[in-house]
Amino acid sequence: MLPTSARDSASATPDQEAIFLSIPERRSQTNPFSPGWSVDIRMKQDPDTIKNSINALQTRRPMASAGLATIDLGYDERKTMRAWETLLSGDQEHPRSEFLVRSTIHDSWSRCATGGIDALQQEAPFESDRDAVENVARASAELLSAAKRSFSAIGQLLDGTGAMLMLADSDGVLIDAIGDKRTIYDGMDIHLAVGGKWTEDVVGTNGIGTALWTGEPVLVHAAEHFCAGIKSWTCAGAPVRDPFDGRTIGVVDLSGPLTSSVPTI
Repeated sequence: MLPTSARDSASATPDQEAIFLSIPERRSQTNPFSPGWSVDIRMKQDPDTIKNSINALQTRRPMASAGLATIDLGYDERKTMRAWETLLSGDQEHPRSEFLVRSTIHDSWSRCATGGIDALQQEAPFESDRDAVENVARASAELLSAAKRSFSAIGQLLDGTGAMLMLADSDGVLIDAIGDKRTIYDGMDIHLAVGGKWTEDVVGTNGIGTALWTGEPVLVHAAEHFCAGIKSWTCAGAPVRDPFDGRTIGVVDLSGPLTSSVPTI
């Protein structure tokens, strides 16, 4: 079951598994970053079959027509890059108010700079050993099992959208990825693939790592990424919490590359 509007979402019954995902039409037919882009993913827990629930990449506003909802980023590419360069220069004369980036991004950048993250880094660390990756997956078997049916259904809908949906464990390691085939292929260039590690302390500001750090849904667009090699992508991540004790056990992330000045997701 995959509703794409607020009306359809409301019709889901409590005992049904449901994921609500606002997906754009083909990239030639839509500009999803016009006033109105968001993602809303929710999986309702079925206590008989699902041990963990995937929380929302929640919009703060109601779903709008065509599966899109309003998000006001106030994003400016040149100002964002200028703020990044100012931070890296160590210029302490500029007050925080002059950085012209959202507080979530500014705070993350500050952590990255203080932690010694290489701002010119081109990719995330990647575990290429198959046995090691399988061991990581086995450790998150319940999470993968809970997401399997919904990920399979969503994967078919993402083909041609320029977007990919990923699941990371509590250590920020990607354990599943589905979606547009070209995007999955392109993601390998930055190790946005199963086996890639995406915590802030190794690859800077990004939707997965920053969501893990803050414990909240995070959207990171283009130049808002800390590392230069990732600034051509946009990602939205939300923590996955254990439904019983509230622990963060992973992250669901929707990502895609930029085609020009707007993301394809």
